[in-house]
Amino acid sequence: MKKVMKIYVLMSFLWLSHLTFGQNRTTQDFNATWKFCKCDAISNSNSTFNDAAWEVITTPHTWNALDGQDGGSNYFKGVGWYRKHFTPNSSFTGKRVFIKFNAVNLRSEVFINGNAVGTHVGGYSAFTYDITSLINLGVENVVAVKVNNSDTILAAPLEADFTFYGGITRNVELIIVDNAHISPLDFGSSGVYITQNNVSASQADINIKALVQNDYTTTKTITTNFYIKDAAGIIIKTLSSTASFITGELKAVTTNTTITNPILWNGLTNPYLYSVVTEIEIGGAIVDQIMQPLGIRYFSIDANQGFMLNGAPYKLHGVAHHEDRVDKGRAISDADRKQDLDILQEMGCTYLRLSHYQHGQYTYKYCDSVGIPVWTEIPMIDKVNGSQTFTNNAQQQLKELIRQNYNHPSVIVWGLSNEITYKSGPDPAPLVQILETTAKQEDATRLTVSAAMNSNAALNFYSDAYSCNVYNGWYYNTYNDFGAWADNQHTMYPTSKFGVSEYGAGANTNQHEPLNPIEPLNYGQWHPEEYQALFHEAHWKQMLARPYLWSTSVWVGFDFSSDTRNEGLQPGINDKGMVTRDRLVKKDAFYFYKANWSSVPFVYITSRRFTTRYDSVLTAKVYSNCDSVSFKVNTTKLTTQTSTNHIYQWTNVRLVRGLNTITSIGYKNGIAVNHDTCYWQFNGPYNITVAPAAIQINFETTATVTPAGYLKDAGNLYGDRGNGYTYGWNQNITTNARERNVEAIKTFDTFIHMQLNNGFNYWEIEVPNGEYRVSIVAGEANYFDSYNAISAEGKLIIQEAVYSSKHHAYGSSIVDVTDGKLTIRPATGSGASNAKIDFIHIDRISSTTGISDQSFEKRINVFPNPSNSMVSISPVREDATVRLIDATGKTIQVFAITKTDLYSFSIANVPRGIYLLEITSDSSQYITKVCIE
Repeated sequence: MKKVMKIYVLMSFLWLSHLTFGQNRTTQDFNATWKFCKCDAISNSNSTFNDAAWEVITTPHTWNALDGQDGGSNYFKGVGWYRKHFTPNSSFTGKRVFIKFNAVNLRSEVFINGNAVGTHVGGYSAFTYDITSLINLGVENVVAVKVNNSDTILAAPLEADFTFYGGITRNVELIIVDNAHISPLDFGSSGVYITQNNVSASQADINIKALVQNDYTTTKTITTNFYIKDAAGIIIKTLSSTASFITGELKAVTTNTTITNPILWNGLTNPYLYSVVTEIEIGGAIVDQIMQPLGIRYFSIDANQGFMLNGAPYKLHGVAHHEDRVDKGRAISDADRKQDLDILQEMGCTYLRLSHYQHGQYTYKYCDSVGIPVWTEIPMIDKVNGSQTFTNNAQQQLKELIRQNYNHPSVIVWGLSNEITYKSGPDPAPLVQILETTAKQEDATRLTVSAAMNSNAALNFYSDAYSCNVYNGWYYNTYNDFGAWADNQHTMYPTSKFGVSEYGAGANTNQHEPLNPIEPLNYGQWHPEEYQALFHEAHWKQMLARPYLWSTSVWVGFDFSSDTRNEGLQPGINDKGMVTRDRLVKKDAFYFYKANWSSVPFVYITSRRFTTRYDSVLTAKVYSNCDSVSFKVNTTKLTTQTSTNHIYQWTNVRLVRGLNTITSIGYKNGIAVNHDTCYWQFNGPYNITVAPAAIQINFETTATVTPAGYLKDAGNLYGDRGNGYTYGWNQNITTNARERNVEAIKTFDTFIHMQLNNGFNYWEIEVPNGEYRVSIVAGEANYFDSYNAISAEGKLIIQEAVYSSKHHAYGSSIVDVTDGKLTIRPATGSGASNAKIDFIHIDRISSTTGISDQSFEKRINVFPNPSNSMVSISPVREDATVRLIDATGKTIQVFAITKTDLYSFSIANVPRGIYLLEITSDSSQYITKVCIE
C-alpha cells in the first residue's frame, strides 16, 4: 500500500505540472515581453506601428492592479492595447499553430500582422485561434490585442461586488501540433471529453470522445488510441478507432468501456486519479497526444442528508474563493493559486465554491489531486440584460465553463447565477431557464445550482439545487437567528436541495476590543476581529446541527478588492476574508474553523493582535483541536480545560501592569503536542484628562443642563449664540444631539452625531486669526459603532474607534486659523464613520506666563550661523520641556530643562524647513513657528 501511495503522489504531481504532452504537440509559454498602452487607435493593430514607447510587461497583466483596489469606485474602465513581436521557429513548417488566451477581460480583438483573427467576449474563460495561415516562419511577426472592460459591453457580469480587472489576466501560450490532431478549438477545451455513467463500487461505464481534425491536404487514415491508466501509470484499458478523414474534416471519435471494481475518487479520504491518454496515429507514427484526468465517483444531493459521495454522506464545508492579490488584481500566477489553496487546505476545507467566475486551470487540477469537490460558476451576477446578445453570451460562457472543465472529477456542480434579483432590471427567470437547459445538454452527469439572495424566489428552483447568501448578524437580524431561518426554509421546501452559498462578517486585524463585542456597523470603519470570530462561532454551531444543508460556504477565503467599498478602514476592500489580502495574517476566525475542520493538532490564542489592554481583568479564549488546553499568564498557570466545541475560555484572567507573556499548550492523550505564545501590554485603565481652556463647548441636547465652565451647543445653525461667541453647524442638526445619562461626568455623556443619514456636517466658531490648541473628545458609552476621525482646519485631531473598555477617543493638536473661523469636520479621507463629538476645548497660543515676560523676538534666537548652529531660549522661569516638531507632527528633538536665564541646543543636523517650537511647563505652554534656513 505504501508503494502505491508513493507512485500516486508522483502521478498527481505530473498531472499538476503538465498541461499537455506528446511527441508532436508542443505548448510554448507566450507571456514575456509584451508591450502595453492604455490607449486606443486603429493603427495599433498594424504590424508596422511603432510601439517603442509602450510599456514592457509580462502577462498575466491588468491595468487596474492599483486603481482597482484603492476605493472610490473610479478605476479605469475602457480600452487597452497589447502588442508582442515574435519569430516563429522554422521547425513549425508543416504544423498547425494555435494561440490560446486563458482569460482576457472583458472583450478582446486579436490581430496577427494587422489581420483580424477573432473577437471574444467573456473575461474568465479560455479561447483559442488557429493562426497558421497568418504567421510567417523564421521572421518577425506581431500579435496585437485590443482589450476593453467598459461597462457598456453586453456580457456578464454587468455589476458585482468585486473589481472587474481589465487586461490579459491569465497566461498566453502557443500550441503547435501536427496537421492531424485533437482540436483545441472547441470552446477553448482540450478536445477530449470523458463521461462516466452507472458508477458504483463494482463497476463504472466510461465513454470517451475526442475531436479529431485532419488539416492535411489529402485524405488520411487516422487511428485514435485511448489508454486508461491507473495512478501508478499502468495501462488497464486500451481502446482504438480507425477511420478515414478527408481534407479539413473534424470528427468526434468515441469509444466505450467498463472498469470493474474501480478505485473511487473519494474526496479527501482517497482522491484516486486514473488518467486517459488519447493518441492520434498515422501510418504507425504517433502525431499527437493528450492526457486528461479520470476520477471515478458518483454523487447526489439528498434533501435531508445533504451531499452524498459514493453513496455515503460527505460534509461539504469550505469557503467561497476569489482570484485576487494585492497589486496584482486578478493577474495572478499558479504559484499564487497554490499558496491560496494550500492555506485553504490547512484550514480544513472539504469543498470550495469558486466564485464568481471560472478560475484558472491550476485550481481545478489541484482540487482533483487532493480531493476537494468544487462548485464552479459563470459570472451571472446581480442583474441581467434583456437582449438576445446578452443571452447568447451567457450561454457561450456556460459552454466554455463546462467544456473546459468537463473532465475534472473535483467539479460537482455548475453554478448558473448569483443574487440575480439583487439589482433592478429585466426578469431573469427566462434566462436562468435557458441556462439550465444548456447545462443539461452539455453535461447530464452533474448537478446545477443557483446562489440566491431572495431565498423564496421561484427561479431558485429551476436548478437541481439552490443555496442562499445569508448574512444574519451582519446586514440584518443577529447571528443567532440563522438556525430558525434555515429550519423555516427547509420546512417551506422540504424536497428541495438547500445549502448556504455565502455567510460572513468583516474584520480588520488591526481593530480589536474585548470579547463579546456588540455588532458593528457593516458599512462602518470599525470592524473588530473579535466580532467576526463570534459570528462564525454561532453560525457553525447552528450549521453543524442541520445535516440537510448540502454545502456551506464562508464568505470569503481571503479579503479581496471591491473598489466600490469603503469600510473597516480599508477602502476598496471586502474584509470578510478568513485571511488578509496580502496572505500575511490568518484571522482568528480562520483558526476557529481549523479547530473544527482539521485533524492536525494545534492551539491558537485569540485576540493576539489586541496588544494594548486597558482592563486588568479579562476573559481569554483559545481555539484548539486538542484533547485539553492549558493557559498561563506570565508564570501564573490557570486550570487546564477540555471542550466539546474546540473553544476554550478562561475568565478573571489578571494582567500585571506592563508587558504580559501569554502561553497556551495543547495536549493529546496527556502529551503536549503544540503551544502558542503572544504578548499583551496592560496600560489601563483608560482615562482622558483634558486641560482647561479659554473656550469650552459641550455638545448636548437642547434640554441638557450645561456643565459649569462650558458653553452650550445643541446642533443649531451657525450664528450668534448670545454668549459672546458666534458658532454652530452648516445646517440645523439638533435632532442629532443625544444625552445618555450613563456617564458620571456630563461632558462625556452628551454628544452630537457629526453625520447621521444626512451626509457629513461641520461645525465652526468665529475666532481671530492665529494659532490655537484644539482638544476634542468623541464617542459614546452606550454604542461603539463609530470610527471617530475628526479634523480641525484640515488637520487630523482624532483617528480612533471606541469600545467597551475605551468609551471615548481623545486628541489634541495645534492648528492655524487664517480665515476668522475654526472649522471642525469629520475627516472622511481618514475613515470617519458615524463620528460623535462630545466636547471641545480651544485655547489661543499667546500666553507666556511662567516661561518669559519678554517679547518673542528677544526671547528666542534661531540660527544656524557659521559659528554655532544653535537655538537659544531666554529666560526660562520654570522647569519645562522643549520639543521641536516638524510639519508632519513628528518630534525631531526633545529636551527637559530646568529654570535658567539661557538655554541653547544644537540644530546642526536638522534639515531646513518650517518647525514648531513647543515649550511646556506645569502652568503654561508656549508654541511658535521657527524657520531653519
